[in-house]
Amino acid sequence: MATLTIDNSLNDRLASAAKMQGKTADQMLTHLIVEYLQDLDDARLAEATLQRLESGETHLIDWQEAKRQLHDLEH
Repeated sequence: MATLTIDNSLNDRLASAAKMQGKTADQMLTHLIVEYLQDLDDARLAEATLQRLESGETHLIDWQEAKRQLHDLEH
């Protein structure tokens, strides 16, 4: 379990936001941390994809080609 120390102003804002959402401050913090970590994962995956594109390891296809490939998989 982690402990977090925040200043009074931020604590007041958190309490107000939590109340408006019908949640506790702990629930709000947990939700915000989970979202932040998911954003970090998304950024890491995007960076890895960009590196594969730039290195030529993979390439983009247009939407029509993607639809054709999906159609071929279904039949």
